[in-house]
Amino acid sequence: MFRPTWLAPLTLLLALAGPALLIVGVSRPFIRLHPFLPFGLTCAAVAGAFMHARARRGVAAWANAAVTALIAGLFYVAVGLLARIPDTGRSPAVGETAPRFALRDSQGDPVSLGDLLQSGPKLLVFFRGTWGMVCRAELQGLGAEAVAQGLPRSSILAISADEPAALGPWQEKLGEAVRLLSDRELSAIRDYGLLHPRAFQGRDAARPAHFVIGQDGRIIQARRSADTLDRSDPREPVAALRRAAAR
Repeated sequence: MFRPTWLAPLTLLLALAGPALLIVGVSRPFIRLHPFLPFGLTCAAVAGAFMHARARRGVAAWANAAVTALIAGLFYVAVGLLARIPDTGRSPAVGETAPRFALRDSQGDPVSLGDLLQSGPKLLVFFRGTWGMVCRAELQGLGAEAVAQGLPRSSILAISADEPAALGPWQEKLGEAVRLLSDRELSAIRDYGLLHPRAFQGRDAARPAHFVIGQDGRIIQARRSADTLDRSDPREPVAALRRAAAR
């Protein structure tokens, strides 16, 4: 029977490739929208390692299978623990009036939801912070889609607990359609039922979510992320915003 010796190191490499792909690719929309790819690699590695061990029936092959399974197990547990978001309470639902807020933008200027709605519907996006790779990728995706769709100034309002100074460098990269807002007091984050206490290194943050708000102040679309890696395709909320503007 043909029993290639290279299967053992290959399965070990595949087991390590899963976590590496998630870490490197988490900022890429394709990987976030298709998380089965890194997890699929580790599953294939474990299956291949045990098939190889059964075929060769050697101590080294079974040890390789055990190490491969251990890597996969630790990978799944780590992702589950790090991505988990506790219950953050109830958020406003579709058809309800969106809670009003008054925050400051990246320049420290006051911004009111009520004032901004006078110019048309808005897409309200809550994100964890500019320190997160997934959040930065989400903002970049929204910025690119806003430019592609020719959205007017301040059509998308992105809120986090970051200081205004931390938002400044990113505001320059996103264009005028996306406006970053600072909620250091966590008032809007609480009003929308999105407070995640001690989310990262002891810092409070917002649960990722988005709300499309009509010009009348009512919520047209609402989505809360199930975990820290879960994000919608930026085309979906932007399309909903454009439909609301066309009414």
